Amino acid sequence: MFRYHMYEKAKILMLDLDGTVYRGNVALENIDILNGILNDKTVVFLTNSGTKTPDDVETKLRRLGFCIDRSVFNCYTALQHLNRILQDEYANHNVFYVTNKELQNSLGCNDSVFNTLTIQKAFEIVESNTISNTIVAFFIDTIELFDVDEYVTATSIILSNGGKVFFSAGDMVVPTCTNGLYVNHPGPGSIISILKGMTSKNVHRNIHIMGKGYDKNFMKNAFAISQNAYFSKHADSTTCSWEDVIVVGDNPLTDIAAGLQMGALTVLVNTGMKNDHDKLFYNRPHLLTESLGNLVSSDRDKPSKIGLHYLIDVIARRALNVHKFINEVTNSSLSYCLEGISSAPIKKTQSSPCRLYSLQ
Repeated sequence: MFRYHMYEKAKILMLDLDGTVYRGNVALENIDILNGILNDKTVVFLTNSGTKTPDDVETKLRRLGFCIDRSVFNCYTALQHLNRILQDEYANHNVFYVTNKELQNSLGCNDSVFNTLTIQKAFEIVESNTISNTIVAFFIDTIELFDVDEYVTATSIILSNGGKVFFSAGDMVVPTCTNGLYVNHPGPGSIISILKGMTSKNVHRNIHIMGKGYDKNFMKNAFAISQNAYFSKHADSTTCSWEDVIVVGDNPLTDIAAGLQMGALTVLVNTGMKNDHDKLFYNRPHLLTESLGNLVSSDRDKPSKIGLHYLIDVIARRALNVHKFINEVTNSSLSYCLEGISSAPIKKTQSSPCRLYSLQ
């Protein structure tokens, strides 16, 4: 009862890819329905993939049967976003690119910094006193083809000594389809967790995550692309804001969080991540649906007036925001108080440990 012809009123659809439009090499909805969406609306495809360019996405969608008009195809990827940041804001830094795919040309990096980070190299950087100017950039989706031990150990050395680490995204899980079976692979978030466990808390601020749900600028850049695409098709239109956008995805921690941050209408589909809808906490989507097709189905609910259900929804969201704010303030205050305690001497409260003797 909460649709109000939202699909008809929306000007822009921002669609997640993995787990929403497709999973692996399998389309998750009837291709005719997906092509209909492309004809009806200004669509921008979004992905936290650190190994896909827009051309890669376009090629894959064509292979799946999408009718793609290159002149109006819009896509923004985590690879684009992080690479733009490195090129624009850290051009004078020594960046080591770590990726599990041959992306050297797309990233514009030379042989000396492409997949060349080693433990020995990390120690050389520390000894050369150039660590503050050093960045390790992870452009990865999963760790299946990734030398975890070498790269992560070397990165922890650089991070612990004052370097910076950038991740194209922070997804803990990447849904795929292997041999017809749905499989969840560990994503870059698993590497981030390992790094945080290997280093002290005071250097965690130098770990930067750039994908949707983590960096608001990702969505701002995507919206700029969306606006240009929309106004090029609707020259007579004068306005286009986040209130005119629907963000659709399968992950509440990335897709839904990104949409909520910007004030867009959010729709969580149940075709990718297996979400426990009772535990969505702060990243609570406006709508839940079993598939993307339900959003544009001809038998969707009729428009209804704003009623008690809508009022309760608004109050619940504001209560969640207040609760989140109080939690953040409380945790920050507690962390500040504990900083002094953590350095206090440990008081002896027990006798010496007993020695264990072997029985003979």
